[in-house]
Amino acid sequence: MGANGKNGTSDLHRDVGVYPLPDFLRELKSERESRGFLERLGEMRFKGGWRRTFKNEYRKYHGINPRDMKSQIAQSVKEIQSRLEAYGDGEILVFYKGRATGYFKTVPFPLGLISAIRRDDIFGNYRKVTSGGTFEDHESDGLMFGCCEITVDQWAQRDIMKGVARGLIKEELELAEKEGVPIVAAKSRPGGIVRYMRDKEGRNWEEIKHIGRDPDSYNEYMDKYMKPFYNEKGKLVLNDDILGMHEGYGAHWWFPEQLSRPDDIWSLGSNVMMIYRGNHLLKNMRLRYSRAKIS
Repeated sequence: MGANGKNGTSDLHRDVGVYPLPDFLRELKSERESRGFLERLGEMRFKGGWRRTFKNEYRKYHGINPRDMKSQIAQSVKEIQSRLEAYGDGEILVFYKGRATGYFKTVPFPLGLISAIRRDDIFGNYRKVTSGGTFEDHESDGLMFGCCEITVDQWAQRDIMKGVARGLIKEELELAEKEGVPIVAAKSRPGGIVRYMRDKEGRNWEEIKHIGRDPDSYNEYMDKYMKPFYNEKGKLVLNDDILGMHEGYGAHWWFPEQLSRPDDIWSLGSNVMMIYRGNHLLKNMRLRYSRAKIS
């Protein structure tokens, strides 16, 4: 499955398809079926790599006990339904071999979002701009698409997860091109940074926590961590797989956001703003995905 084809793509990509969530829901037979599917998407968030972060954030902002999965899923469904009303085109499913394996949400934002998220309370301001995750006050003619979340089902193997995530990114870039939106920004987590500091540099938790909390130490370290280097194949890459995925499709890292997700300990509690410019460099997307056919 991992063998590369002539175009440098993995065979698994032939089995990956994308499908707009509103179209899929319209094909379901009943409101009960539709609700059940949305609950499955909501559950996906709490069983994936961000499960601890999401649970802690739901406790903080919605007063939901982290052990109360039913209430967490209900809140997640409420957010998805609100986003569908606000900008349904930005809710995309990805299927792998006929199974819904991931989804992403994107909405148009005013360029003023950049100034909002660069203030001290980054996550708090981000929640204000996104109406607490519902995106009720989005601007349909905004000049920037914000990639707000990529969720992949935990059952997927690592190489499948990469294929699904690539399909989601490509779909967003094509949507932005279709809508004439000149900028796509992705708030992405440096998901490998703590493991890198611990395993490759031998840092202990006290050192890691200090770097995460101290602005000067954090900015200095991020400058070092985000510098590309040549791997054994002579390819210029980033230390971080998640950020490197965006970088590989033409994105550039713009600025780090210290303590923007304080409950996400494995990313040092931070995000990195990645940005695609111009006509979204779709020429860099060598992969080709078909629209998923659902029987």
